[in-house]
Amino acid sequence: SVSRDITLKTLEHLEFAKIENCIKESLAKTNLYYKVVPVSIYQAEGSETKNISFHLTFESPEKTLKAEEISDIMEQVTKEITTELGVELV
Repeated sequence: SVSRDITLKTLEHLEFAKIENCIKESLAKTNLYYKVVPVSIYQAEGSETKNISFHLTFESPEKTLKAEEISDIMEQVTKEITTELGVELV
């Protein structure tokens, strides 16, 4: 398996579960087994934004995954969630 972390900056009112579901929907389009684990939510006192981190694990039943394949998947996930939810990659 291959793992990557992703941290996203979002407005404080956007729900964690909505971001997690969007990531899972994007990953469901791949032919891989995946796991999305929340790592942290950080919001500075008085801030209108928060950072949310996830740990993603990928596995293929058919082959050994290459770094470039995972990088492409991460780019696609990032593109989809930033477009759909207006979050920003940190």
